[in-house]
Amino acid sequence: MQASGNDAIVYYSPEVFKDTGIHDRRQQFGVTIVMGIVKTCVVFISALYLDHFGRRPLLMLGTIGMAISLAGLGVGSNYLEQSYEKPVWAIALCIVAVCADFSFFSIGLGPITWVYSSEIFPMRLRGQGIMAAAAVFVYFFLPETKGKSLEEIETIFDS
Repeated sequence: MQASGNDAIVYYSPEVFKDTGIHDRRQQFGVTIVMGIVKTCVVFISALYLDHFGRRPLLMLGTIGMAISLAGLGVGSNYLEQSYEKPVWAIALCIVAVCADFSFFSIGLGPITWVYSSEIFPMRLRGQGIMAAAAVFVYFFLPETKGKSLEEIETIFDS
């Protein structure tokens, strides 16, 4: 199984939380459950307000929120990695940052990417136009990652 983006965070969330200092499996499971509940609630909120606020504002909110959330996760996990003691504020920051990242993804990039991409093409070209653009993108920008470690993949995309 290969996961990427938010799917990887869901799949590996117990490991992420273990790295932040939550070693009890029940606590890891509980935090993962909270993440799922938060994500579900935000998906419903996004669906209800998508047409009210518009696509662009929600995309902007989602992407900016994700950037800030991931920066917070980086700060919290970096602090925890370098410190012997695991302060509660840093653990809480990591948990909140992961939940915020999911929430902002569920507000913006998650649902709106698909809505927006189907709306920007004329009706007669929607299927062909989206698939043609995807094929070009995959051909030029996505190298094969099968059988490669995350470190090898990082090296590929860093070059």
